[in-house]
Amino acid sequence: MSRSAAGVFPSLFARRREHHVHARLDELCEFAPAEGSTEELVFWFVRLIAWARPKSRESSVTRVRFLERHLESHPEIRERVATTLTRLVGRVDLQTFLAYGGIPRDFHLMGAVTQWLSAHLLPAACRTDDVEQIVCLALRENDMAWVRAGGIVRLLTGLVGEDVLAGVSRAASDAMLDLAHQIAAQAHAPHVRKLAAESRSPYRGLYDAVAAVVANPDDESAMKALRGRGVQCRRALGELREQLSNRGADLNTTFLLMRIARQLERLDLLAVALHSGQSAASRVVAKLSRQALHNARAKHLLARSSELVVQNLVDSTADVGDKYVDEKNSSFRASFLAGAGGGALMVLATIAKFGLGSLHLPPFYEGFVFSLNYASVFVAAYLLHYVIATKLPAHTASALARSIQGPGSRRERIAAFASVLKALIRLQLGGLIGNLVVAGPLSYAVGIAYLAAAKHPLIDHEKAMHALTTNSIVGPSVLYAALTGVFLWVSSLVGAGVDNWARINGVGAALATGIPVMKTIGVARAEPTAKRIEGRIGGLVGNGFLGFLLGGVPAAFAVAALPVEIRHVTVSTGSVALAIATGAGTRSEITLAVIGVLAIGFVNVVVSFALALWLALRASEDARAAWLLVRVGLRRVLGRGSRATLPG
Repeated sequence: MSRSAAGVFPSLFARRREHHVHARLDELCEFAPAEGSTEELVFWFVRLIAWARPKSRESSVTRVRFLERHLESHPEIRERVATTLTRLVGRVDLQTFLAYGGIPRDFHLMGAVTQWLSAHLLPAACRTDDVEQIVCLALRENDMAWVRAGGIVRLLTGLVGEDVLAGVSRAASDAMLDLAHQIAAQAHAPHVRKLAAESRSPYRGLYDAVAAVVANPDDESAMKALRGRGVQCRRALGELREQLSNRGADLNTTFLLMRIARQLERLDLLAVALHSGQSAASRVVAKLSRQALHNARAKHLLARSSELVVQNLVDSTADVGDKYVDEKNSSFRASFLAGAGGGALMVLATIAKFGLGSLHLPPFYEGFVFSLNYASVFVAAYLLHYVIATKLPAHTASALARSIQGPGSRRERIAAFASVLKALIRLQLGGLIGNLVVAGPLSYAVGIAYLAAAKHPLIDHEKAMHALTTNSIVGPSVLYAALTGVFLWVSSLVGAGVDNWARINGVGAALATGIPVMKTIGVARAEPTAKRIEGRIGGLVGNGFLGFLLGGVPAAFAVAALPVEIRHVTVSTGSVALAIATGAGTRSEITLAVIGVLAIGFVNVVVSFALALWLALRASEDARAAWLLVRVGLRRVLGRGSRATLPG
């Protein structure tokens, strides 16, 4: 491509466009377009902000003070700059920005993709009255610190005319009233109202509380009443989210509840700004600008379209995790016994795997039968309420993250986190020990018994040596165990998605009250079975999908002649135990294989747990605060955080 072509179409070939055209301060001030068009006013403002941006190793207030002194020493230029700013503020749509700027207006993936393409293929227009677009033209995400602390907002507001500032206050008041109307309307939409446990809604009195503050912003009692009403609305919103999670979360309703939460935050911000006056201007401008930039950036557009799906999946996996970590199931005895049953089933799966492998099928067909073998065992363990310990972390991590994000004070949430974490440790240790204590000795006993009865080993010497070397700590077994951990996590998401779909679409009601059922066996007889099917369909699909991942993915790589395998701790334990039963391997080879099995189990658990916890905390509204609380909770459980300072 020629330089001339790249120069003619810079927006088509540059991933990151530089909107900020730098200029000398005296030129910017002297030639401020007081009588200019909208695009000239916007372009001038963008250049002014670019000049005011601190350069490397420069104080955030240096340039602002220089601009302030320059204007003080040239009254006629100050007047021209003030007129230009006044006309710019008078021409833009402030009310829309204050009410909607930085808050997602709708949810659709294709809309996000289209907006992303437009942002990359077309230059942003200066001919606009959209304040959010002007903010994106003028500012960067790392500008918020100096915008808030450098005095630029104070300086610019001091230049704007009093009548325009009064218009800003009116726009803020009107934006608050608009928000109150929208919040109440959305909270009382039919598909949201069905989630409400109580008929009395705190949203009904929200508009009156807002109107009282708008009528008299200096009234302390009105302000306290509004903030109290906001607390009630947020509490009710938390209850709606809990009900949505129990019912099954569809994307539109999840998006609507998330949007209401953002609007409640915006309402509180505007109320504080109106009550505090210009003293809060810098903080309000910085926060609104940051939200506008976050909402407009391409990566956030796509993330916004996926975060709702993530939130629904996390909620569903957390529901399953809550059942695992309750007091009855998380006792060491219960988890050990469930793990022992799961270990026995995995011995059958391991023996069946060697039997199917002896058929020497082509890689594709071998992968298919291996998948059926694993899937049938995982499904059987699920139906029998047995535990394959490595499948627990993906669910229990989500439940752990939910405990830190629940209602209540920070201390209460940390206490809930510590309680869930202790139950999780008991559950995981009991299940894993149960798996290994049964899988290893039982596989060895089967191998010895088969050798005594058939006069030849269950697996030949070559396969036994292969089992020892491939599971040895010396080799890629740990990497394959990490891949298996990813599969365990992905399968939990698939199961959660299916479970969520079943609850949203009323699978139980369809099976229990369909016309054919009503004509034949009736609702009373069909409903218990229908509820069991609805409650277990997600688990069945998730376990079956895991089986096909463990059997099918290595086969797909084998077809492509790539040496990728899976390492699941219970399968590896059974394989090594069968190999030892044949008498294969030296003491050092057996020792390395046993250490490898322990490492495989550790990596299986840690990878699946870490991925699930990361996703669950990422889906929280304030991921940074959630991570800080997790760190405090971990220190408390480990005995080092009894006096830890809570994050501010």
